Amino acid sequence: MVSILKKVKNRIHYYWKFYKSYKVQKLKFRDSSIKFFNYGYSGKKIQDYWFYRFITHHNLNSQNKVINVISVFGEKKIVYLLKGIKIFICGENLTPMVSAYPKYLNYADHYGNKVDLALGFNDENNMPANYMRHPLWLHYFIPPESTLESLKKLIDEYNSLGNRKTINRNGFAVHISRHDRNGIREEIIEAMNGIDTVCCAGTFMNNSSELKEKYKDDKVEFLKKFKFNICPENSNTEGYVTEKLFHAIMSGCIPVYWGSNNLPEPNLINPNAVLFYERDNKEKLIKRVKELMESKTAYEDFLKIPPFQEHAAEIIWEQLSKLRIRMEEIIEKK
Repeated sequence: MVSILKKVKNRIHYYWKFYKSYKVQKLKFRDSSIKFFNYGYSGKKIQDYWFYRFITHHNLNSQNKVINVISVFGEKKIVYLLKGIKIFICGENLTPMVSAYPKYLNYADHYGNKVDLALGFNDENNMPANYMRHPLWLHYFIPPESTLESLKKLIDEYNSLGNRKTINRNGFAVHISRHDRNGIREEIIEAMNGIDTVCCAGTFMNNSSELKEKYKDDKVEFLKKFKFNICPENSNTEGYVTEKLFHAIMSGCIPVYWGSNNLPEPNLINPNAVLFYERDNKEKLIKRVKELMESKTAYEDFLKIPPFQEHAAEIIWEQLSKLRIRMEEIIEKK
């Protein structure tokens, strides 16, 4: 009897805590028809959210309908309390046995038919009709107000030699992360430490406070000091590409990458502009880094390789246009 009462009490406590969390999140966006739940940007104003800016810029919600954008950083059952349009987005790897965060694997179904639109990094093949590929790096790399012309200018800027060849790029290599769940990051750092000291400015293997104290956590500006950015993913699944690689390119670093079967965004990224780490052939990377460090000619020749492929801007624009059209259809039907 005592055991049953304890279970009932724990269940009531769980649902009260869950409902309270929902009310707090809902209250935060009480003055907006666009609301965010279980999202990772708790400290930001709603005007800073990529989806909010995308919807408002394109005037997708002229009828002021309720649009709920849901992610994985909270209780999955919250979807049952939401009324209106429901959009699920996940930037985490939801592949069993591979994911760095098994606690999110209950979202592997992308909410099925419980949402109007599901977005993630997976390819659209063998996915539900309401699913669309929308990797989260887009939110870190592409302003939601972009036009095709502005995208072309952006890609041209990052492809320019001037973005990589700067007089202040005196640092060797840098890594920024919070953890290393599969050991891959420590492997690369330790290997490259054999050439010169790697600056670790995140929580993991931290040996520098400069990012936080001098650069106020402006990651891209901080990266501009270094020749190489060690930027592996937290897990390896085809198509799973986060903002890490794009931050390296934005800052003009040479990316040292592992993930997405070492073929990240093959229609966009020029693989010749990236150094790939192979766990069964570590010396290949180290030999190449040493060559680039010891030979000015080899280093400057590498910098001439554009990181984006020729039609990258058009492909990204097509992705943004597809999202806009899908959301227009969903909002119009509701």
